[in-house]
Amino acid sequence: MQTRMLRDPWVGMVIGLLCFGVEAVASLPTGQAAVTLTAGGRSIPLTHAYARLELDLESREQVAVLLTDATVPDALLDRGVSLWDLLANAGIANGLHFRLSGEGRGEDWKVVHPNVNTGCGICSDWVAQASQAAGTVQGKVFTAAVQTTGGTRWEFRGEFNAELKPGWEAAAEAKATPAQRGIRKQLRADGNHF
Repeated sequence: MQTRMLRDPWVGMVIGLLCFGVEAVASLPTGQAAVTLTAGGRSIPLTHAYARLELDLESREQVAVLLTDATVPDALLDRGVSLWDLLANAGIANGLHFRLSGEGRGEDWKVVHPNVNTGCGICSDWVAQASQAAGTVQGKVFTAAVQTTGGTRWEFRGEFNAELKPGWEAAAEAKATPAQRGIRKQLRADGNHF
């Protein structure tokens, strides 16, 4: 009976998470990640961590996290471009992006690697476990199973500790009048970042 339980992948994952303790995440310096993104047999260490508050289409704040293999210049981070767009379109780094939902689930995923470029709105087997404390967001990310996209097998696993900064949209929203908030909400609903 005990042997059967340990063969269950969910039990193994829970045991693995307990062994992969929170202490390890807390020991990472702010702004750093220790995540490995592997695709098509090529592993890339993601060592930089960024987080900020961004607004969703309903004008609710969500924590966006970006983990990269290269430093993202401050000039790009401060231009009013979402972290998802930076990873997907700037071409400056390989990495992983996700947002934390109000329930603490990872969603709005983007993966960029020389061998795979993919994304997923809500994926049950792409996992983010994170918490916020004292201006930071820290946690773990992993794929519950090896993924396959376009015939390429890939996965990610590791931990991060990022400084949580206000995004430009959240800062503008805080200063806006109710009429301005309504206009911005409608623009976002139409797919515009404003």
